[in-house]
Amino acid sequence: MPETLTKKYSVIEETKRKILAIRDEIALVGGNDFEIPTLNTLVELLEKGKCSPEHAIKEARNILSSKQDYH
Repeated sequence: MPETLTKKYSVIEETKRKILAIRDEIALVGGNDFEIPTLNTLVELLEKGKCSPEHAIKEARNILSSKQDYH
């Protein structure tokens, strides 16, 4: 795999791990209506190349932040 593709894959995998960690944190809080499915969708879009890592992690952090503000 060329170096640029390896770096891109690495960034995507790291972003995916961060989003899944956020999902786990939100799951522990409970009372989730849309959060878990939305985070799962972000991971899917990221994997398909339809969402940038920057956008995906920003959206995931926004969901976490709003969840923390609510509880």
